[in-house]
Amino acid sequence: MNNSRPKITELPAGKSWQAPVTERHDIVMLFDARLCNPNGDPDAGNMARIEADSGKGLVTDVCLKRKQRNFFSLFDGEGNPLTGGKSPEGYDIFVKENAVLQRAIKDAYSIRSRAILRASLDELSAAQFLTAEAVAEAFAELDSELPDEPGKCAKKVVEIVAPKLDFNPYAAAVASKLREKQGVPPEVVTTIEQIPLAQPEPNQPRPGESEVRKAIVEALKRSLPNARIPTTLKKPLEQAFDEASPQRRLEVAHEGIRLEDAVRRELCRTFIDIRAFGAVVSTKGPLEGSFYGQIRGPLQFTFSESLDKVLPLDPAITRCAVASEDEKNPEEGSGNRTMGRKHGIVYGLYRCHIHFSPAFAAKTQFSYQDFDNFLFALTRMFGDYGVDIAAARPGGMRLVGLVDFQHKDSLGNAPAHKLFELVKVRGVKVCLGDDGKPLNPQPPRESEGRDAFNGKWVFRSTGSEFPQALYDYEGEAPEGDLHVKDGAILPGRNSEGVSVIKAKRIEWIIPEMRSGGKVS
Repeated sequence: MNNSRPKITELPAGKSWQAPVTERHDIVMLFDARLCNPNGDPDAGNMARIEADSGKGLVTDVCLKRKQRNFFSLFDGEGNPLTGGKSPEGYDIFVKENAVLQRAIKDAYSIRSRAILRASLDELSAAQFLTAEAVAEAFAELDSELPDEPGKCAKKVVEIVAPKLDFNPYAAAVASKLREKQGVPPEVVTTIEQIPLAQPEPNQPRPGESEVRKAIVEALKRSLPNARIPTTLKKPLEQAFDEASPQRRLEVAHEGIRLEDAVRRELCRTFIDIRAFGAVVSTKGPLEGSFYGQIRGPLQFTFSESLDKVLPLDPAITRCAVASEDEKNPEEGSGNRTMGRKHGIVYGLYRCHIHFSPAFAAKTQFSYQDFDNFLFALTRMFGDYGVDIAAARPGGMRLVGLVDFQHKDSLGNAPAHKLFELVKVRGVKVCLGDDGKPLNPQPPRESEGRDAFNGKWVFRSTGSEFPQALYDYEGEAPEGDLHVKDGAILPGRNSEGVSVIKAKRIEWIIPEMRSGGKVS
């Protein structure tokens, strides 16, 4: 995917957009929801998720991952609608609606196992162990008979290909391997190169590898004093036999663990959500019970929590039709009306943290281009851009803040929690005394939520504990270079002109924070 839109991230010097990301990132995302249901709870009749003790709203991590998947199911990295619903290469979605995941895993196995089969057959053909006709014949047979279990694949491949092998080049191949080893006399190599191998009679089976090995050993013995192979030559000769063996090449290429790793890499290459978030694909199919089926992705979301209490909505609604004859009202003229409920909240400002690990990016090959597209999707995946449109949230969600902290090193240059503390957002509130009037002077804002007996905090705009809109909040976030000194994160570069962290406000429409202690 070659994007022409302006890049959101800055590519580090000496890196390409296709290379795996090698720097740690920590991201703060803030989004709001108004008169909608940001995330329904199926255990509560699809009511908006609300913490029972605090009254704050919740949005799960998988809900936000779903929005990312939905974006790439509809648009490419430039924001263009997908042509014919087909995703660009490498940007297909693994966990999609109504998908059978085992099919996708089997498809990946089929692609990689057949690619490995074709490559190994072509390699043997180039070494003259197989004719072009034998390659075509073997591939046609195995294409329909290749086992679904990687552990059984090597045995089946050898079973079908071995009878078609021509071992005439075997002696020359063994000699070539011996020439690379130290301590092997040149005359031994020359002798093996010149050993004539008997051709089979017409309509007779070709000699197998064991027979050809035996013929080479016997011929070599006849050329040596006392007709015995020296002890110092036995191990190099055995190694050369194995390294030159066409059957051994097939077994190594198709051994279960190699195929499992290949399937894992194919899944990561094909599906952006596996490359980003990981997946557990070891439950069924070719990777069942395999270590390679546990794929850990570099990107993980936390739960999103609203900054304050949210006021739930639960209005009753009616429908002027019924779903079936069983629900039809038998009374004439009464109409076929049914009742229902529509859940939501008045307003909530939610905060989420996103962690990025370059160690896992190296394992899934999550590239700089992928990361830039991920950030772009974050800015567009809510209903404010018409991507996440649904009756439960018709454009009622939008991104209001997105701050990316890019570290210089893979392990990072500061703890994530200290960076997150630099992004400050709070309600525009006043503290009321027991008489319902604002305290003067006002207590420190830091005391809110920490001292239940130091008055009651309400929003200045309405005098209510519940926010109504974004104007009920103020905030600040860093921008540009940061450095670390004595454990503190400070703006700008250090005394040596070095910046170890770069903060970027990708999106920020939260009103700027004001200072104040007294009520004016």
